[in-house]
Amino acid sequence: MLSASPKRAFASIPGRDYATEADFCQVFNEQMNRLYTLSLLLTGEQQKAEQCFVDSFEECFQSIRVFKDWAPRWATHTIIKNAIQMMSPMQGSTSVRAIANPNRVSEPEILRETLLDLPILDRFAYVMSVLENYSDRECASFLGCAPTLIPIARQRAIRVLGESSAPLLREEVAAPPALRMIS
Repeated sequence: MLSASPKRAFASIPGRDYATEADFCQVFNEQMNRLYTLSLLLTGEQQKAEQCFVDSFEECFQSIRVFKDWAPRWATHTIIKNAIQMMSPMQGSTSVRAIANPNRVSEPEILRETLLDLPILDRFAYVMSVLENYSDRECASFLGCAPTLIPIARQRAIRVLGESSAPLLREEVAAPPALRMIS
């Protein structure tokens, strides 16, 4: 279970309620599988996803000027930002993923594998805009590209995935037990 440390002296200013370490612990505990799934879909492999998740959790603790109500969205924002830094989707970098389990049988797993096999920019555009509901401008701002590239990349991803896959890709992956021990 995630827990807050007492080192944070700054908690709130009168009239403004800022998120504390405890608030971010609660967000990461309650949304652990969703946030881990986001990390996995963006980074493309378990080890990088875990690192992205942990780095984002730690970074959120340093965020002393985030309104409490914004803490869940800030956690998502931080994971996306860290995944972009790790994967450099605009530099055309690719991740080397382990070979998927050939015995997989569920349709969501097959769809997830298909998504992970997409070119990295297409994957980021799809995950950010379709699954996380970021606008094309927000995606472009995060990725450092022209807003016109996002719909093109998203369309390529949709074409590969097929229109019926989007709802199934919302299925979460259970976060590894090691992430539950972060304190």
